[in-house]
Amino acid sequence: QQAEAGDLGAYKLGGGGEKEIEEQMKALSDRLETINSALAKKYITRNEYDKTIQETQSAFNKILESSQTLLHVLKKEGAQLYKKK
Repeated sequence: QQAEAGDLGAYKLGGGGEKEIEEQMKALSDRLETINSALAKKYITRNEYDKTIQETQSAFNKILESSQTLLHVLKKEGAQLYKKK
C-alpha cells in the first residue's frame, strides 16, 4: 500500500500539475467523444451503403432474370416464325 502511495506521489507535481493533468484528461475525453461520434456516423453511413448495394444487386438479378426469360421467349417465337415460312 505504501508503494502505491509512493507511485501516486510521483504524479503530484505541485498544485498546478494536478490541475494540468485534469485539463489534459478533459481535453482527451472530449476528443475521444468527438472521435467516437464521428465513428458512429461512419458506421451508419457504411450500413446505408451496404443496404443500397444489396438492393442494387437484387434489382440487377431481377433484371438479368427478366432479360434471360425474354431472350428465351424471343428465340422460341423466332423458331416458330421460321418454321411457318
